[in-house]
Amino acid sequence: MTNKEAFESLNLKDGDKATIHRKCEGREKGWNNTWIPGMDEFVGKEVTISLICENTQQYYIREQGSAYPALAFIPPIDPEKRKKILDKIRGINQKK
Repeated sequence: MTNKEAFESLNLKDGDKATIHRKCEGREKGWNNTWIPGMDEFVGKEVTISLICENTQQYYIREQGSAYPALAFIPPIDPEKRKKILDKIRGINQKK
């Protein structure tokens, strides 16, 4: 999954609560930024999305002062299980 695909599937909005599940590598799968050490303290924590950066597929977290890639919000699960979940989400979204 690319960062853009993660961003599109999450569809988080300003004010939403979400958990940062993992650290990402700089420039990972299309993310156009780097991970800085201060971002580590929020891995595993629920945060509030305070700004959405659509052109870079990032979510700004005011508590930390950094923009996190969408990939960081995707829970680490089996790729086949993830595909089934995303297919189901896409199906629900298409019915709306």
